[in-house]
Amino acid sequence: MSVPQASSPSAARNWLPRKGWQRLLLSLVAFKVIYFAVLLTALQHWPDYDQKRSDAIVNKWFGEPKPKFTGPFATWDALHYLMLADQGYLAGSPSCAFYPLWPITMRTFSRASGLPLDISGLILSNCLSLGAAILFFVAAETRFGTKVAYVSTALLVSFPGALFFQFVYSESLFFFLLTWLWLALERRSIWAALVPALALPLCRAIGVFCILPLCWYAGTAVFVWWRFRRGSQDALCGFPYRWLLLVFVPLGGWLTYFGLMRLWTGNHLAGFSAQEFWGVHSVMNLVDLPGFIVSFFQPYTFHDFKGSLFDRSIFLVFILFLPVVWRLGKDFMLWSYVLAIVPAMSGTFTSFTRFQSVTFPFFLALAVFLLQSRHKRVWVGVVTLTFLLLHGFLAWRFVSYRWAS
Repeated sequence: MSVPQASSPSAARNWLPRKGWQRLLLSLVAFKVIYFAVLLTALQHWPDYDQKRSDAIVNKWFGEPKPKFTGPFATWDALHYLMLADQGYLAGSPSCAFYPLWPITMRTFSRASGLPLDISGLILSNCLSLGAAILFFVAAETRFGTKVAYVSTALLVSFPGALFFQFVYSESLFFFLLTWLWLALERRSIWAALVPALALPLCRAIGVFCILPLCWYAGTAVFVWWRFRRGSQDALCGFPYRWLLLVFVPLGGWLTYFGLMRLWTGNHLAGFSAQEFWGVHSVMNLVDLPGFIVSFFQPYTFHDFKGSLFDRSIFLVFILFLPVVWRLGKDFMLWSYVLAIVPAMSGTFTSFTRFQSVTFPFFLALAVFLLQSRHKRVWVGVVTLTFLLLHGFLAWRFVSYRWAS
């Protein structure tokens, strides 16, 4: 199967789509408006909020004092982020497992705007996910053309795990930084890449692993320098020092994270210690390949915190498309490892559908595959509609305080 060829990095220098960006923006805004209109109507006419489960989980997580944020838009991890934005990090709290950039961003916006934290979180999440979708479109259009960009963006926003781009989760901020970094790298703009490379490790644990794709870009720059340095009087003329320095920027973000945890809780490893409360993610799982393979064949519920058949099915689809990802670009394999395989292994598939929502090479590969089929319009429509139905199912579970991520 042939794949679209990558364009040159200079093919489009601005940070908006080459044409029709107004239509793209209006389409994305319309999607969100319809999304919340349908959701609010459903909540009004068919309330199904599991109050008993909410009370039990809040008592287990927080005890006293009770959190002030409740209701269908403050379930699961959203409640932790709102508590952190409101009260900050407290030594010994299970909420220390969540990374600080998102609650800091919400608190800053809330104080600047005068809006409540929960409203601020919803506004920020939706605005950031809009920006991320546009940045994703621009990068995809630059590298693979307009058709692939439109289809992959449609698949991205309709994907079941993309429901968290609408709520008070860190996915919107993380994906915004991620697409910012990817587009900056595609543009070979080192200065533009500095901020997201530094901020990603402060947003989510896997952010520090963006070192791996950065190493690819730096290695490519060094290879090009080495190949064309012949004939130069200065052996180091044009050596890409800045690319090599960029590789270490995520480590600076990671060290900043440890410093902040030390400042707030007195223990720079407070976040790692809090993971023991949840009993899911562990860095040691990354080296337990046999255990990871065995766990794949041990689902015991359709969709829940652990043992989810749904999460494993999404992972299987992702694995099936890895050959297409490989043909699209070797750098995409590194991104796929960082964004999908690392969280799948570290958490033994817990919340994989949510993590998959930011694995942008998957949506590019799926778009390319569908566009090369004989009845491409039919297949694009069928897959997008299937994603939307599953998306709606998970969104309803989320606002009803049933497991969705």
